[in-house]
Amino acid sequence: SCEDKFIGGSMKNGTYQIYNRKNQAYFVYCEFYNNYGYTYVSRTTNVEINIDDLYTTRDHVKIRIQRNDRTQAETTVENLARYKTQYPLTFFYNRNNGFATPINHAALGPYLYLGFLPVSAANHVQPQGYRAGSRDFPFNNCDRNPNSYIAFFFDTNSHKEVAYSNTDYPLMHGWINVARDIPTSSDMPDEFYFLYEMHMGGCGGYAVAHQHDNLLGAALGFRFDVKDPCENNPCQNGGTCLSVTETSYDCECTQGHLGKRCEFDSCKDIFIGGNTKNGTYQIYNRKNQAYFVYCEFHNNYGYTYVSRTTTVGINIDDLYSTREHAKIRIQKNDRTQAETTVENLARYKTQYPLTFFYNRNNGFATPINHAALGPYLYLGFLPVSAANHVQPQGYRAGGRDFPFNNCDHNPNSYIAFFFNPNSHKEAAYSNINVDWPLMHGWINVAKNIPTSSHMSDDYYFLYEMHMGGCGGYAVAHHHDNVLGAALGLRFDVKDPCKNNPCQNGGTCFSVTETSYDCECTQGHLGKRCEFG
Repeated sequence: SCEDKFIGGSMKNGTYQIYNRKNQAYFVYCEFYNNYGYTYVSRTTNVEINIDDLYTTRDHVKIRIQRNDRTQAETTVENLARYKTQYPLTFFYNRNNGFATPINHAALGPYLYLGFLPVSAANHVQPQGYRAGSRDFPFNNCDRNPNSYIAFFFDTNSHKEVAYSNTDYPLMHGWINVARDIPTSSDMPDEFYFLYEMHMGGCGGYAVAHQHDNLLGAALGFRFDVKDPCENNPCQNGGTCLSVTETSYDCECTQGHLGKRCEFDSCKDIFIGGNTKNGTYQIYNRKNQAYFVYCEFHNNYGYTYVSRTTTVGINIDDLYSTREHAKIRIQKNDRTQAETTVENLARYKTQYPLTFFYNRNNGFATPINHAALGPYLYLGFLPVSAANHVQPQGYRAGGRDFPFNNCDHNPNSYIAFFFNPNSHKEAAYSNINVDWPLMHGWINVAKNIPTSSHMSDDYYFLYEMHMGGCGGYAVAHHHDNVLGAALGLRFDVKDPCKNNPCQNGGTCFSVTETSYDCECTQGHLGKRCEFG
């Protein structure tokens, strides 16, 4: 439709080829203004018109006239104020359901139909009529004859209209008299002007084009309004808003910013944006402060690792989409690297999914090294309220359970990863438990990572692991073969294009996890390329 052309960036008034829902082509004249316009159908059209696709408002129409001297003029036409709310204008293609039937419909059809009042309202005596060019043209329906329309005929067989009376009534030529001249540069081609029939009442009048000596024909313009989702510029951090449809938009973000509104970014945003190469990326927190992450991409999911060099606050909730598990990488003394997944024991997974914090531990035990080595990333298994019991606790890593019984209700159940900006050494208070399988179980089950997939040193942290009461306490330097560990936060990406919602050969492009754009094949339009 002309509306689709407008949204697609066309702003030049003129003739365009569009398609109906059966993918049949026809021509329209599109008249564009700022966020609205009018659609005029060519009289040469020989396919069905889905007229509901051509307008968005029934408040008024525009009618253009073509005079014998080829000059053109236009005016807006609407219902009288007393009827506008209950009876907005009604438009049909080659039918008139509920309205009076045009006299010339058989000889000159098909036709475009502009209905003012349906039969149920027009068959009364009260004042009726129309409004044009800001003037009312009323009449009293003397005999309840329920005509209230203008019909525009395609006249495929070049017949002449049938006429019988009342052409001199002001009502019949009022809309013509108030029409204002159009500059020649804005004239439409002849093919957009139709023979017409106007019928009002019962004592309102009846007229056809040839009864108005100075007229060759008239054109019916359907108004469409284009809502601009970019009107209030939802794009943040200097991003530029680009309308996609009336309700969706894309943000062209400044360098370093991503996200639907360039509001913040993450490895997930980078993935959705089409970049799937593992590596270091600069992203921004919600205060527009930059820091580095390592993004590890897989098919529709991935992991985010924060750089130890980070000096700004981290909105950690933006970095993951699941708390079912995390991935931990380790860096060994020989610079080889390994990884494993870590999760809660099955008995706790539903009630207590893993919890992640940046430099806090609300409801969980506090790391011993938090003051000296902080800030820190916190991986919590059980909160204090659950960890201060004797029942079996622990964690699962690499497909194996590592349980223990909490012997003294000490509610520790975490691993903390320290940024350690002052290069301090971790505090340790016991070497007793470091040899327990619980403390190095996750290290022992870690699988080596190919050198090509290694992360740089600045993603590996000193860490502190504390379990129980009789589970153990260990820091990085307790494990002779480990330099540090990295916490990988998992994100999952839903693909709205998975089942390809685009029709007629259109290509789907993900915009967000829940929205998409279709790049339609030639001749197709619509959100899903479902019609023209």
